[in-house]
Amino acid sequence: EGRQWSWNFTYPDSPTFKLQDGTTLQAGEQLDIPVGQKIKLELTAKDVIHSFWVPNLGGKKDAVPGHNTSLWIEADQPGTYKGQCFEFCGDGHADMLITVVAHPQSDYATWAADAVKQANLLNDPKTAVGRNAFLTGPCAGCHTVKGTTAAGKVGPELTHIASKPNIAGVLSPVNQENLTKWVRNAPSIKPGIVMPKFEGVLPDDQIDAIVQWLLTLK
Repeated sequence: EGRQWSWNFTYPDSPTFKLQDGTTLQAGEQLDIPVGQKIKLELTAKDVIHSFWVPNLGGKKDAVPGHNTSLWIEADQPGTYKGQCFEFCGDGHADMLITVVAHPQSDYATWAADAVKQANLLNDPKTAVGRNAFLTGPCAGCHTVKGTTAAGKVGPELTHIASKPNIAGVLSPVNQENLTKWVRNAPSIKPGIVMPKFEGVLPDDQIDAIVQWLLTLK
């Protein structure tokens, strides 16, 4: 699914990509495929018309809101293939990039198992409220968390935020107290930062839930 200004990939509804909560593996940062296998992409869009194009894997096809189109791609060699939305879709069009990673067929099952394992950790029911608040709120529009639909490019990637030595180089360690301070009012800690203040914008319990989920990202 294309949306301003990122792509959300949902893998096939099969045992290989099934998560413990019954949903299917999704990703917002890149698409991983096996080498030497034709892959059918079912395309749609959330907001305006986009166009999926990775030159070295096949042709291009529009993704249209409310409609499904399809495109076949295939990688002949392992590696990383780059593409971009080919339909002007607004101010962030130039940043609507596409990354496809092709794995040797002998390695693809291992990649899929690892991806599902990581996604299950991210989907822990104990932190589901915070995860949902992050992914459906303003956070996902600016930050990427691999293994989820969050694919924002404005702020830093947060895939392993809980393992980092500090927050934005100014708060250490990364713990509940410091992360809560940061989410509530980052500009008061690091003036001039792009991240806005969320204190008074998001309910306190929602901020607390988001922080709890972020602390699982190790």
